[in-house]
This record gives sequence, structure tokens and C-alpha cells, in this order.
Amino acid sequence: MALLIKPNNTSEVVTPSGVDGKFTLEELQELVGGYIEVVKTLNEIMIINEEGLPLKLPKNEIATMMCKDLRIGPDYIYGNALLVEENEIE
Repeated sequence: MALLIKPNNTSEVVTPSGVDGKFTLEELQELVGGYIEVVKTLNEIMIINEEGLPLKLPKNEIATMMCKDLRIGPDYIYGNALLVEENEIE
């Protein structure tokens, strides 16, 4: 299971569709709406849209604050962000 953090300050739990219990690259791209960028947090990985700013996606305040608190990642995160454990990705 993973947590999809949306720019409208809501979130939802999502699960991989694969039988092996892991997210495929295609699933990750679909969840964030494009090419992915990986940001490592202390215990998990945050998957974000690599082109969020050029695509003019809305700012994701919650995901941005999580990264700023850890002093990692880009200045701002745009679009959906997926918080997932490393062993859940192919």
C-alpha cells in the first residue's frame, strides 16, 4: 500500500495492481501523471512528476512541506506525490 498525496490537500491509499504486490513503472507514471522522479525520505520513497513545474501542475503543499522538513527534494512539488516503501516498486 502507498499514500497518494494530491495537490488539493487530500490523500488516498492506493495498492499496486500486480500480483507480486509491487508498482510497475507504468502505474507510477499514471499515478503522478507523467515521467517520475524519485525523492528518498527517511523511511520511504516519494514518487513525483519530474515535469510538474513545466506542465504547470498545481503545487502540492503537503508533499512540499514533508520534503522541506527533511531538507530533501526540489523546492516545490507539483501534482500528485506517491509515498511508497522501496520494496513496493519493481
